[in-house]
Amino acid sequence: MEKFQIRASSWVIFIVTLLTVIFGGSALGIALLPTKGNPLIAIAMAVVVIGGAFYATRLTARAMTEWTITENEIHLRWLDQFIFHNKPDLTIKWSDIQEYKYQPDKNFDLFKLKLTDGGVIKLWHNTSTMNDDFQKFVGTFERRVQAYNQKDTDTSNDIKRARTIYETKLGLALAVFAGLCLVGIPILIAILPHKSKINWAGLGVGYAGALFFILQVVVHRRKQSSS
Repeated sequence: MEKFQIRASSWVIFIVTLLTVIFGGSALGIALLPTKGNPLIAIAMAVVVIGGAFYATRLTARAMTEWTITENEIHLRWLDQFIFHNKPDLTIKWSDIQEYKYQPDKNFDLFKLKLTDGGVIKLWHNTSTMNDDFQKFVGTFERRVQAYNQKDTDTSNDIKRARTIYETKLGLALAVFAGLCLVGIPILIAILPHKSKINWAGLGVGYAGALFFILQVVVHRRKQSSS
């Protein structure tokens, strides 16, 4: 028996919380503070509001879970909950799992189980969370799947690994498009007359996301071809 403490995330609640606090806090700050004509106050307010928004997501969009893996089943226990949620504990037998997917992402990794009865269990994990057992859990789960599949010579009972977006035709098309953007954007910047109006911070974030996606497509397709 192996136990793993994993801090689950809800990207929907994360975005809703972020936008609510940013827009609400900005509106309140503009109404109460002399921001007009006072750039220092405006900058300080923006820093406080954005920092408060990200801190608020830690309270609303994260919940600690405990996953226990045994020879016969996996048990999920919710140690706390997302805001306005009351998710039940679950016990999943290995024989009830049809396929699984582990899809890394720049912001929210996805671990997904598809059950033989059509049910789906999703675990989203914020990549900024470092002090939990998520990566260890994924590695252990995949090793257990291999051991489970080797027990039965009937491959129809095997737990399959579902393809990630990086292994699909859509993923390949998006990677090609991202690559064209990485090459084309610097050319456009070079010929633009007003470079001072470019949002360099946003451009940097976009480049990081595009490079991450392209790298994942390359890595996953190499694994697929070698397996």
